Amino acid sequence: MARKVKPTKEHLEILISHAKELFHLEEQRLENIEKKILGLQSQIPIFITIISVFYSSFYQVVKNYSNNIFEGILLIISILLSVYSLYLSMKIFDPRKFIYMNISPETIMEYKEKNIISFYEEILNDLNTSIINNREVNNQKIDIMIRSRKIFLYSIFLGVILIIKMVLDLVIFSLYDFWFSLCLSNWYIR
Repeated sequence: MARKVKPTKEHLEILISHAKELFHLEEQRLENIEKKILGLQSQIPIFITIISVFYSSFYQVVKNYSNNIFEGILLIISILLSVYSLYLSMKIFDPRKFIYMNISPETIMEYKEKNIISFYEEILNDLNTSIINNREVNNQKIDIMIRSRKIFLYSIFLGVILIIKMVLDLVIFSLYDFWFSLCLSNWYIR
């Protein structure tokens, strides 16, 4: 059995140093998560604009060949998924839901009259609690980011299907019109 050793000042300073490194790594992780979310949030309106402009541009051309119900449903579902993805990604910045911890300033005032070992132990305890809490909060944010990204990818998939269907309708019916007009011109010649 390992016997419990009373920590020394130097030992606690080393532990605090490592705990501060872990704390700063969690802060960097938070910054990376928020940068990725902001990138996703900036892509969503661009995608909605592109898909809407494409649909409105080709709607009049393809309208003659297709009833456009399928295309309209794809467009609406794609836009709704994009909006939902944007809504999810915005939840990450809700300060009431995600509470980060840091070293308590009260610890300094509370332990200013006590010995340095007790103070270091309390600082280490505050850092450890903060790291565990902040890691959990960051993991929750990552889960939301992953869900938001998946939903946005589904939205893009439906948008691509919409574009492919409209282009194929345009190409197929243009070839059909060309072939039909070619056959009619040959029939009139005879």
